[in-house]
Amino acid sequence: MSCGETVSPTYAAVSVGGGCRWCNDPAIDPVVAARTMVEEGGVIPQGPYTSANHDWPCICTRCGRPVTPR
Repeated sequence: MSCGETVSPTYAAVSVGGGCRWCNDPAIDPVVAARTMVEEGGVIPQGPYTSANHDWPCICTRCGRPVTPR
């Protein structure tokens, strides 16, 4: 209700005090993540951001080689 994002929390999450993943959990906006990778990480993402627990296929802007940061 306060952040304006559309979410679908589970009953279990709400019952333990959770709810909106944007307000209660530092969820990462995929658009911001991609912009940060280009501007600060020096890599160009080759697919959408999924989570910090999975490799993210990217191309290094300096050498052009594939890299997979998390």
